[in-house]
Amino acid sequence: VQTHASEECSLALDQELTRRLHQLCRDNEVTLFMAILALLKVVLHHASGERDMCIGTPVANRPSEELSNTFGCFINTLAIRSRMPVDCSFSQWLQIVRRGALGAFAHQEIPFDKVVASVCPVRNRGHHPLFQVMVNMLHWESVPLASPRLQVQREWLVSPQTKFDMTLYVRQHDAVIDLHLVYNSTLFDAARMENLLQDFHATLQHCLDAPAGFRVDSPATIASPASGEG
Repeated sequence: VQTHASEECSLALDQELTRRLHQLCRDNEVTLFMAILALLKVVLHHASGERDMCIGTPVANRPSEELSNTFGCFINTLAIRSRMPVDCSFSQWLQIVRRGALGAFAHQEIPFDKVVASVCPVRNRGHHPLFQVMVNMLHWESVPLASPRLQVQREWLVSPQTKFDMTLYVRQHDAVIDLHLVYNSTLFDAARMENLLQDFHATLQHCLDAPAGFRVDSPATIASPASGEG
């Protein structure tokens, strides 16, 4: 039976890494979300050995201008699947993930429950039917939160329960990117999740240094292997 106890850990990408990551996105004609998704799938491949990976993401589901000012909750969940080929460079992998993401977003109006019903996965009470990992890009407007008597700052608010094995929250502010990993503490210990974020950081540096030469399926390219009980 699935449990929902959660813990969290964080990683901040400095201004230089953030600048280089945005340049990588421009050079490969991908969005920041696509690049983060591709990087996370590389790290998960090295941690698990899986090549066929499906990761979820929430969407506002307001694709038309007519809905932009309409009150109501239109949020939907997308499942983005990618299969990693053998001996694939990161540049090639980015394009594979890009195509998968574009295909998912092109059908974002289809309710998630209908997708699950169509796929008909073998149901297991121990995990989500289509994916166990989610990426959530947070877009917060830089609205001042202050008054003559108060000083206010935004803080991460972590739910005491998690619906998935892990959720990676991504937020950009002040020319840096914050990564916030919320994970199921029944499945993973803190050391393993800290190592996962460090692997993400090391993988990003490898990709920025040589995106066409970095082989995403080579374990030797990861700086520090994941450790801990999970």
